[in-house]
Amino acid sequence: MMTHVGNRNMRRKHDLMMLEGKRLNNDALKAGLVPKKIFFTQKNYLQELNLPSGLNIPLFKLPYKTVKLWSKLDMPPGIIGFYGIPKEEDINTSDTIPVKVLCDNVRDPGNMGSIIRVAASVGCTQVILMKGCTDPWDSKVLRSAAGGHFHIPILMDMTWKEKEEFLHPSDLVFLADSNTEQKHPAGGKLPHHMYYDVDYASNSSIVVVIGGETEGLSYDAFSLAAHHKGSRVSIPMSNCVESLNSGCALSVILFEIKKQFLTGMTNRITGQMIESEEEMGDPEESRSSRSIG
Repeated sequence: MMTHVGNRNMRRKHDLMMLEGKRLNNDALKAGLVPKKIFFTQKNYLQELNLPSGLNIPLFKLPYKTVKLWSKLDMPPGIIGFYGIPKEEDINTSDTIPVKVLCDNVRDPGNMGSIIRVAASVGCTQVILMKGCTDPWDSKVLRSAAGGHFHIPILMDMTWKEKEEFLHPSDLVFLADSNTEQKHPAGGKLPHHMYYDVDYASNSSIVVVIGGETEGLSYDAFSLAAHHKGSRVSIPMSNCVESLNSGCALSVILFEIKKQFLTGMTNRITGQMIESEEEMGDPEESRSSRSIG
């Protein structure tokens, strides 16, 4: 089982991921995933899992030394579960806002996990990984995302030529770019805004492009934004700090977008209630009229 998840190609071939620890396994179980096999070192570890009843799940008790030999952690938690990689149709996407996250040259597992985690917590509809990004089903990414993988669809190894498969012509593209001076000539000069100065909620669908810390955004990302009437957004910094890491920067931008969508939704609901009351008339006035009559 460990060799089946040992590298990207093997994980893809066997459609398999490995989760270590009670919390990650319970997050997967809560999301409806069914383990293919579970290995544990103590019975009480197994009892702490919310395993579904009525299913014949293979369980194996192993010495701690054996688990430590194969574990990816210095201090193994003593429980390992193997699951099939969830498909898009298996993920509940009902509580979402019309925002996709596109990862460009994100190669650090910790950053990738943070990106997936914040995208899931905001309620984005999809995370799109361009070719060259790190494998989202790597154990380090899974731990860093803390269960976010089970709540948002993830497209892997996409190419810029396949943009029709993940991008709608009406999508508005925003590049998370810490450079106030554009250094990429691709697609001409793109507009630049502070992240809080953009009216995101007026758009039907948004794509936020985030790059890796070392490589940054590619020329293809700038070209994509130029062809979709996009712009660059940045976060103002203090104390000579040049930039945030990818996951942190994305969280700032995404929660601003969510705030605007929720505020717009609240305003629409309030407006509809006021219109409805005006059409029905004042209930107190109606009762008073009937009493006088």
